[in-house]
Amino acid sequence: MPRSFVIGFFLLLSARAFAASDSLIVREPHSFGALTVWLLDGPESSSRPYLTLEEALRTGRAVIHENNSQELWIENKSDTDLFIQSADLIKGGQQDRMVEHDMIVGAHDTSLSLNVYCIEHDRSFKRGSEPIETFSSSDWRNPIAHSRLVVLHSLTEKLLSPQLGGLTAPDTNELNLLNALGTTPQQFQQYPDAAQESIWNDVHSVQSGLTHTLKDSVTKNASPSSLELALENEDVTDREHSMLKKLRRLIEDDPNVVGFVYAVNGTVTSADEYSSRSLFAAMWPKLVKGI
Repeated sequence: MPRSFVIGFFLLLSARAFAASDSLIVREPHSFGALTVWLLDGPESSSRPYLTLEEALRTGRAVIHENNSQELWIENKSDTDLFIQSADLIKGGQQDRMVEHDMIVGAHDTSLSLNVYCIEHDRSFKRGSEPIETFSSSDWRNPIAHSRLVVLHSLTEKLLSPQLGGLTAPDTNELNLLNALGTTPQQFQQYPDAAQESIWNDVHSVQSGLTHTLKDSVTKNASPSSLELALENEDVTDREHSMLKKLRRLIEDDPNVVGFVYAVNGTVTSADEYSSRSLFAAMWPKLVKGI
């Protein structure tokens, strides 16, 4: 299982988020335009092998069943435990979804619930030749840092507050304060689906941003409200392949890397630390695509 952090300042992140890992080493930064990446070296806390959701769905060793709700049903048909990370995107069914929590599905466990959020606002029907009863792939992790923060906290929907331009997640101090209260503040009770609304707002924002950057719409596809299909736009994937090729080489010669931190335009966006190098390496392509 990874430890995930979304903190605004690198020094604060180093002092607090990694306090439990005294032997964790933050390597020298690698810069790629506006992006800066720090690799994290440290001892493995587990040698247990895991199957990633991307590989499991691609090879048919796992099946996620549509349940027309925010709770799906997953089967692990393999001999290996399956690792699923918060904010993993799953494509297909009646709507593309995003996984809510990190979880491990044991080998041959065929009856586990999977909590999700919708990332495709306007579809509830079969899309092209895709099966509607199951989900076909999980090639992306949500690239929107705000959405990853929203799903990171189980109480988010109670804590989100309305702001001009949409719903925004509370900052760390606000979150800690409201968690400590143990009750739901009265003003938040009128927004029972605030987390879902916030995620839909994020999807719309990133689609608009990509369209503006590429000077061509990324929503001219079979389902204009789908985040997944926007990310599969040819111009987006061309740029993503170029970045993936550069970043994949970063971890090839480092036998101790177990995580990374990244910043965009000088602001630290998030960090992830994994229990083993093998799990981190297996997740790395999806993590890079989600930057």
